[in-house]
Amino acid sequence: MHKPIYIYSSSNYHHAITNGLPSLNSKLKAISGTNIRRVDRLTQLALIGSFQCKSGIVFPKATGLYLSSIYGSISNTAAVLAEIYQHGQLPKPLNFINSVSNAACFYLAKHLGILANNQFVSRDYFTLEAALKLACIDLEIGNIEAALVGLVCEVDQNQKRHRQRLKIDQKYALAEGSHWLYLSHHCEEMRALAKLTHVTEPIMGEDLNAYLKSISTASTTLLKVGFSDAVGEVKKENILQELTAEEVSFISTPLRHEFTTALQICGFIEDCKTSPTPYRYLYIDTDGNNRWSIIGLEKESTGNA
Repeated sequence: MHKPIYIYSSSNYHHAITNGLPSLNSKLKAISGTNIRRVDRLTQLALIGSFQCKSGIVFPKATGLYLSSIYGSISNTAAVLAEIYQHGQLPKPLNFINSVSNAACFYLAKHLGILANNQFVSRDYFTLEAALKLACIDLEIGNIEAALVGLVCEVDQNQKRHRQRLKIDQKYALAEGSHWLYLSHHCEEMRALAKLTHVTEPIMGEDLNAYLKSISTASTTLLKVGFSDAVGEVKKENILQELTAEEVSFISTPLRHEFTTALQICGFIEDCKTSPTPYRYLYIDTDGNNRWSIIGLEKESTGNA
């Protein structure tokens, strides 16, 4: 990234699932100030998180929207498929429309009042990273003034099936989340919380050490590193030694791995609000097939220049 990209706001909404899925209607109405009807659960979660990120901010019309999710509207899609293949019926019209997960992007743009690029990103690894990369590209080439980037995850009504599909270990509590970052090169009305220095993926395993070395020599600022639960303990130790860095985690409760990245990044942003010392932060993830991703962030002592 040639021109600095700053993070001005974030939201980190999530709740654990213990029994059935909680209703989101009252929460959405309270935070949006209106009764938004005929939307699916993915859209409800996306609206709740994005409205929290927007709190007190007037988004420019030319704000790009980048909504990411591994499986998208999972419960709604399962219901549509069951109607067609199990019951031999045509799906309900609203269920069918909302099974296209970028329908959520329409509702977000409508209720947030933004008119620029609007994209839904679905990928089973480095999901938030992919959305961040798209936002950074559009900011760099001047297509947008600002970017709203989110990762939203819903739990299937069938929780056993949900664990099987995502291969979620029993030690992790099931949870839903809606996590958002508001990015721009410059915002006169606000002070930046942190700077996004790079989003790099995929990095092949044989190139990882060389890339880490280039990072470690790039600055003398204190470096802290966070890891996804997919990174083994031995590999963690090797990376920390290579970087001469300390490990830090911003997750207090073991939640499912699907949005570990978002929890860590938003946790770093919250830490930036109170930590008196500037430092760099790297979040490192792997897909289990020797491909890696690194998100680089920096807390600055003076915020946006």
